[in-house]
Amino acid sequence: MRPFFLFALLFFLTPLGARAQDVLPPNYAPLAEAYVVLDLDSGRILYSKNPDERLFPASTTKTMTTLVAFENAKTNSIIRVTKEAANTGESSAYLREGEQRTVDELIRAAMVRSANDACVALADGVAGSIPNFAALMNARVKSLGLKNTNFVNPHGLHDPNHFTSARDLALIGRAFTQYPYLNSVIRLKSTDIGGNALVKSRVFKNRNKLLFRWPACDGLKTGSTKQAGHCLVATATERDPRTGKYWRLLSVVLKSRGNFTYLDTEYLLQKAFNSFSLHSVVKPTEALWQGDVKGGAFPLDAVATRAIELPLRADEVTGLSKKVNLLTLAAPLKKGQPVGSVIYFANGQQLAQIPLVARADVPQTLLSKTLPGIGNRLFSPSLGGKFLWGGIVLGLFAILLLWRRARIERRRRLKRNARSKPSFEPVQPRDLSRRP
Repeated sequence: MRPFFLFALLFFLTPLGARAQDVLPPNYAPLAEAYVVLDLDSGRILYSKNPDERLFPASTTKTMTTLVAFENAKTNSIIRVTKEAANTGESSAYLREGEQRTVDELIRAAMVRSANDACVALADGVAGSIPNFAALMNARVKSLGLKNTNFVNPHGLHDPNHFTSARDLALIGRAFTQYPYLNSVIRLKSTDIGGNALVKSRVFKNRNKLLFRWPACDGLKTGSTKQAGHCLVATATERDPRTGKYWRLLSVVLKSRGNFTYLDTEYLLQKAFNSFSLHSVVKPTEALWQGDVKGGAFPLDAVATRAIELPLRADEVTGLSKKVNLLTLAAPLKKGQPVGSVIYFANGQQLAQIPLVARADVPQTLLSKTLPGIGNRLFSPSLGGKFLWGGIVLGLFAILLLWRRARIERRRRLKRNARSKPSFEPVQPRDLSRRP
């Protein structure tokens, strides 16, 4: 292992901009227990190792903490620092009990300084207590559909019931980076949150060394405890040589060692940028599914909300396929309403799942409005709707046969009646004028 430590030392002594792949040996394998590299635009996972293993996140927890705080409070809201927050140990912004700070200042302290006291202050100010705030964090976990994450505190200090996975943390990071304000925070190399009664100002340097080491890096959050090892969530943006467009990746490295955390991260991200290129798979307003829905007056056009470009390896381009999965739909539908998703595959492997929405309103038919039960079944593309139509056609045919039969029988009856009547000769009146 000693040669690898020499490579780590060499890496951090090389000039800025030198690529990790140029410094590391060809057979380098990341030391992290688990990792994920994810394309932020499409959500495709490009590389992974033990992505669903439950591990301790340490201070990368603060990605979710600041996301929840930002979504539940205004950045200019004032929070009074509680005694519990001021007494929180480990990494600190030196907050004092009774001090008043804005949500913005506390978010910057949490993400740049990795201040635990700022996280507790946010929890108290936003939700009233740490347990209440943890409940908000776990509600957000549920909304993201995460399967291997549970939070019990806002700072990530060790607790056996506080865990996540590389995949889940990547999805939290993806939700985080959707907000321009939060992106601006994680790009900061330093920040000043202002002073208090004890100090005139508090200027903190970002603990993410990759921000200073690699120009492409533009976020996110470090973390380390004895139990979690060294962890890093990072984002980087580079220009795709094939298309000339910039694209952004996110990586999660859990339970690595010291500076190898940065080596692992940069190696994985650079490998992804070099091995994949962007390919347009969905054009704006392109209908990915067209068809009738139950009770709809018009057909539905299912579209993606925006153009989608997937990162693909050269060998995946020709083997690309897609499958559309629709929700159970019934008119009326509103423009922009979620209607399903499209899943892209390459060589049989699922790449990404893109949500679909209605391109335009789909109103109800008049019949489905006035007779909802019958109308919905009549205009349903399902097997039941087809049977109902078949029954109506057969019923009309039966009525027609009965009417025709009744008409024929009536004619026959009239003919029989005509033949059975006796024939009478007309009686001539007597001529009384010829009496003898």
